[in-house]
Amino acid sequence: KTRNNNFYKYYKYLFNTFESNLDSFPLFYNKEQLYLIQFTSLAYSIDYIKKMYQGEIELLEDDLKLKKINKDDYYVFRTYASSKSYNISGHSFIIPFVDMFNKHPTKFNIKVEAFQNETNVIATKDIHPLETLYIKYDTLTNQNALTLFGITFDELVDKILNGSIKNNTKA
Repeated sequence: KTRNNNFYKYYKYLFNTFESNLDSFPLFYNKEQLYLIQFTSLAYSIDYIKKMYQGEIELLEDDLKLKKINKDDYYVFRTYASSKSYNISGHSFIIPFVDMFNKHPTKFNIKVEAFQNETNVIATKDIHPLETLYIKYDTLTNQNALTLFGITFDELVDKILNGSIKNNTKA
């Protein structure tokens, strides 16, 4: 919140890359929106994430002896950090520019390779001028992608079509 600290001094450029609108993240839905989904599995996911974040807050406050953490501020910070993270071989890397690209689990044309002091964006196929760049994204259920990152994908298997669940498995 304050700009009089070493973190801000050395990483202030990161603050300009954060999203400012978190309305698409269910964690930040208003009371009316939450009421509409109150008996769904999405509401359960939101509650689960809130409990997980509360556990993180308790760990930070108790085990690390940090002062009282404002829950609402932590939710925003944690959402920003998650939106900037990228999973590579089971390790989560925070990459400041990763949310500049559209994400897609199957229709991607670039991928990220991250190492200790270096991050590379690599084309996975020929890219034409003005073509939209899609970064490789972990395959999650739409519910989890919506809960954690505020996005969904048409191609994922948990999509419901005409009253039945679409199944992408082949016999």
